[in-house]
Amino acid sequence: MSGITQLRIGPYIYRVEYVKDLRAADDTRLAGNIEYEQNVISVDRDNVEAVQLVTLFHEMIHGILANAGIVHHKERLIDAIATGMVQAFIDNPDLAEEFIRPECDHYHGDDRIEPCTEGDVLKKLGNIGMEK
Repeated sequence: MSGITQLRIGPYIYRVEYVKDLRAADDTRLAGNIEYEQNVISVDRDNVEAVQLVTLFHEMIHGILANAGIVHHKERLIDAIATGMVQAFIDNPDLAEEFIRPECDHYHGDDRIEPCTEGDVLKKLGNIGMEK
């Protein structure tokens, strides 16, 4: 799954590394790890792709919570959220297209559409639930 090499979490850009036989300082095997000071997320590349993807979401949730000042949380809760989010994207392929990358209204005379900008996405997210 080594296609994702960067991940933005809030204002921080994390480098994503795929590490063989990822371990903690005490030699415990890890599926993933986030290092806030170095802005690095490590994922064990020995795991199957589905586990790597859930692990990436898991570490992203750690980063989101850390940005909010929430440092004490239950790993099982993060596992449940990460697994549920990945499954939701798998079960609903249009979700990412509709929610994350909305179609932009930047049409040209020759029917070309400009790519979405970050402002387009933020505008779309800000309007969710406001449609009539």
